Amino acid sequence: MVLHLALDDAPAHLEAEDSAHAALPASRDDYDFDTCSDFFFQDHDMLWLYDNKYNSPDADRAGASPVPPVLHPDNWFEGFLNVPARSAERGHRRRAASPRPGP
Repeated sequence: MVLHLALDDAPAHLEAEDSAHAALPASRDDYDFDTCSDFFFQDHDMLWLYDNKYNSPDADRAGASPVPPVLHPDNWFEGFLNVPARSAERGHRRRAASPRPGP
């Protein structure tokens, strides 16, 4: 969520004068925040949870679920089509618990 907010807020900070920023080499892709967002995120469905029309009292009174079907728990673990599924034979790694300091 933080990256979504940072990319949304970034254009407002372009006007700030920053000598360290000005010293960086220029690129034709500078300030292309839409492409950056497309690169970092497969989709933006989770942003619907922050849309007021899904969180309003009117949505609750309408009787239908205010949350889009794609965000229902049954759909949380569906894979993206461009990412190969993880092998079921791979198993799970667990990090060893670090020892707790004494009293």
